[in-house]
Amino acid sequence: MDYSKKVASVPNICKIYLDFTGKSLAFNPDDVNFNDTVISNGLIQETYFQKGSVQFTESSAETAAGVKYEQKLNLSFNSADNQRAIRIHDLHNIRHVILELTNGELLIMGRNDYFQNKKPIVSTNSTHIKTTAEITTESVIPLTTYIGNAISGLPEIIPLILI
Repeated sequence: MDYSKKVASVPNICKIYLDFTGKSLAFNPDDVNFNDTVISNGLIQETYFQKGSVQFTESSAETAAGVKYEQKLNLSFNSADNQRAIRIHDLHNIRHVILELTNGELLIMGRNDYFQNKKPIVSTNSTHIKTTAEITTESVIPLTTYIGNAISGLPEIIPLILI
């Protein structure tokens, strides 16, 4: 990798998608870093947010087992929303968060190893003005690129040899 090249621009988060049902896995199992992710059987929904109401951070730390990465997404919305209680309940059931950046890149939170074996941790705080949700994931890899949604189950449905 060439570390001497300048990054062309600083993208912003322009869309956020939530997945409530899928399981994530590495797109290319032969890649040592397994940086690309697909979701199997995901129900992906775009969520509304206001510019300035979203913040993403990623940090890493050395542990005895290796490097651990922690991703956090803070998302705020109006507490006067008449669907606030349902929205808070649903947030606690998310499996993945997909961030679309202004440069077209899609990044995914939620896969913590080659396969996802732990869902994100969600906490919320509310005042009479706004509700803030913090979505936290811990992983052995940094934030990865989202490749797409894959449907599983086809090998069991369609026979390999038609007689």
